Amino acid sequence: MKIIIIPISALLIFSSCGIFTTQEIFVPYRKADKWGICNQEKEFYVPLEYDRIYPIDADLFIAVKKNRYGVINAKGDTVIPFEYQEIILTRDGEKLRVKKRGKHGYMTKLGQELLPLKYFNPVKAGKNLYKVRTSKYGFVDSLMNVVLPFKYDDVEVFMDSLCAVRIDKKNGYIDLQGNLVIDNMYDYGYSFINGKAVVKFNGKFGVIDKNNNVLIPFDYDYIGMFLSGVTILQQDKKFGLLNSNLEAITALDLDEKPIRSENLFKLKRGSYAMLNAEGDTIIPFMYQDVQFPGDGFFPVKYDGKWGFVNEKNDIVIPFTYKGVKKFSEGLAAAHDGKAWGYINKQNEVVIPYSFKEANSFNNGGAGVKDFKHRRSWLTKDGRTVIPFKYNEISEFKHGIAEIRIWDYSTGKEIIKAGYVDENFNDYFED
Repeated sequence: MKIIIIPISALLIFSSCGIFTTQEIFVPYRKADKWGICNQEKEFYVPLEYDRIYPIDADLFIAVKKNRYGVINAKGDTVIPFEYQEIILTRDGEKLRVKKRGKHGYMTKLGQELLPLKYFNPVKAGKNLYKVRTSKYGFVDSLMNVVLPFKYDDVEVFMDSLCAVRIDKKNGYIDLQGNLVIDNMYDYGYSFINGKAVVKFNGKFGVIDKNNNVLIPFDYDYIGMFLSGVTILQQDKKFGLLNSNLEAITALDLDEKPIRSENLFKLKRGSYAMLNAEGDTIIPFMYQDVQFPGDGFFPVKYDGKWGFVNEKNDIVIPFTYKGVKKFSEGLAAAHDGKAWGYINKQNEVVIPYSFKEANSFNNGGAGVKDFKHRRSWLTKDGRTVIPFKYNEISEFKHGIAEIRIWDYSTGKEIIKAGYVDENFNDYFED
């Protein structure tokens, strides 16, 4: 079972998110290497007899026993039998991906089959369409009926009603009926976006339309296209930008690959600047570094120090800091050369410099790390509402969160897992 553990700095938690509830909470409890389920009074409903337990709902849990996966409820009743090599909650949290005898499928949390266990690693490739592989790739529907035959060496996913397919080391494109609409002639072909696709031909990149007309000649070492249609070109270690109409935003003279955030691009031509997708200069080429803005202020580095400018490039906070993070909710993390703290837009220290790491505020809180590498969650008045005890913590769901503690007491790294409730009571012991 793969659980994504994210640092506290990335969490959006506490009452502003509406995640806490007064109903009874069921918690996986670990004692040494065995797991059970208890309530907040630590009254056990499921004895300590499992090798691992993961919550997937308020009262449903993936459990592991003797290397077999199943699903149980909070009372220990088997909901999905222990006959699977793996069960994973999908990223959307709505269904389960299961594996048995090397084949993958999907089912509801209560065990209703959604996609039969027939193929290895089916991947969503379009509406009611999955790409799967035997000795070759093909496409099936949600009932595992073959829609397009297994004859391709590799396939992408359908976008703009076309899909890149590979036969005999060359890429072409098929439509939803499997008709080859662009011959297999390219070294590689990427998915179509708004009627255009990046392809590689004779070692160079270009762009074609759905009729295989060449829109950008095969002169480039790299071409990348955003969903917005803005395109990055690379030639002889220099980069340029085109808009969605393939008109130049910049010349082919940038030193680094442009970085995008929403409608802004961070560019380097000797020094750094910020442009929008229309090619308007927001921050001119004059800084050692520049970051994307928060609360209308751009973090910029000048003469070795960081400060902030506004969208008119007026200095609003002087260049005095070793490092800064963008403003959010009226505060910004700043480093005075010894530690991180927080300042307001008037450049006043609001939370003292005392942290090894500090992140931007989100939903009233910010992730911080002390000098013993322990993480906590900081409120805007400087209170730490998570004890400096855990190295990693997941997002709170159903009133609980998974934690990780790094133990080096034996001279080796031992990562210990467990769960806590919203009051940070521990549900684990060694």
